[in-house]
Amino acid sequence: MYNYTQIIIKLLNSPAGVAIITAIVAPALLWLFKIIRTKLLTYKLKKKTENYKSRLRAISSIYSSMRGLVKTVKNVDRVLLLEISNGGHQPLPGSIMYARALHTESSDEHTMGDSDILKLYDEIRLDDYYIKLCVDTIEQKKVTIDVKEQNESLIKSYHTREKLHYVEMHHIYTDIAAQKTFILSIATDDVEDKFKNRGVRAIIDTEVYEIKAEFMKYRN
Repeated sequence: MYNYTQIIIKLLNSPAGVAIITAIVAPALLWLFKIIRTKLLTYKLKKKTENYKSRLRAISSIYSSMRGLVKTVKNVDRVLLLEISNGGHQPLPGSIMYARALHTESSDEHTMGDSDILKLYDEIRLDDYYIKLCVDTIEQKKVTIDVKEQNESLIKSYHTREKLHYVEMHHIYTDIAAQKTFILSIATDDVEDKFKNRGVRAIIDTEVYEIKAEFMKYRN
C-alpha cells in the first residue's frame, strides 16, 4: 500500500515536486474561487432585485392607501402626497423651499382631476405661512385647516382654487439624510364635514399609519 503522506512530503521537498503540485492544485483552487465568487454575486444580485421589488411594492401600497381613502371614505375628495424640500439641501436663511406633488387621488365629484392637481402643486415656492404650517405639522403630527378661516396666503389660494373647505395635513416622514419632509394632505369639498365620524376617523388614521409604516421601513 502506498504511503501517500510520504509521497506528498517528498514532492514538497523538491522543486520539481512543488511545481507538479502547483500545476495541479492552482487551477483547481482558481476554479473553486470562480464558483464561489459567481454564487456570491448571484446571491447579492438576487437580494438587490428582491429589495428593489419590495420598494416598488411599498410605493404601490402607499398609492393604494391613498386611493382607498378617496374610494371608501365619505366626503374625502382629495388626497395629496407632498415632498417639502430645498432641492435636497439644508433649509437655511436665504434658501428657497418648495412643495412638490408626488401623487394624488381625487373623487369623481372633486373640482379638479388628478393631472390638474399634480400640475397645480408642481414646485410650489413656499411662503412664510406655508413653511410655518410644515413646521407645525412636523411637531404636532397633524394640522387641521378650516379654509374659510385660513390666513390669506399662497396655500389658501390653492385650497380655494380646488374649492376645498377642510384640509388635514399629516406628517408622514422626515428624511434627514435627504433633507426632505413628506406630508399627506387629506381634504374635502363638503362645507360641514371635518371627518369627525368615528368610523371615518378610524379609516383615515389606519391608512395614514400604513403609509407612515412604508416610509419608516424603506427610508429609515
